[in-house]
Amino acid sequence: MNAIDKLDAVMDKARDLVEHGTAKLTEKEIFFLNMFLSMEIVWGHTGTMATDGKRLYVGAKWVPKQTVQTIFFVLLHEIMHKVLGHPLMMATDKRYSPSQINVYMDYEVNGLIVLMG
Repeated sequence: MNAIDKLDAVMDKARDLVEHGTAKLTEKEIFFLNMFLSMEIVWGHTGTMATDGKRLYVGAKWVPKQTVQTIFFVLLHEIMHKVLGHPLMMATDKRYSPSQINVYMDYEVNGLIVLMG
């Protein structure tokens, strides 16, 4: 196998990896998109964003001051709360105060988002 054939083989493998990576990314986006579309959007929330698992509360004054990247991260953050069942846990787990359990859940969610890349 000459150098050109080796380079072609490496490029084919790279294309395959990119194709598979793109397919996985698309799957993730579709999953999160479906989770997002299943929630009612409630504008006018006084904070940033929040969810009860059924609704996404959006801080109408906060959003325009943010970058697209920040909004994407916070949307994904709130969707992850729904995916992980955090609203139900918040309602049923009385061992901790709501503010304590929210900190624990935010830590879990943000760590997972960072790992997702």
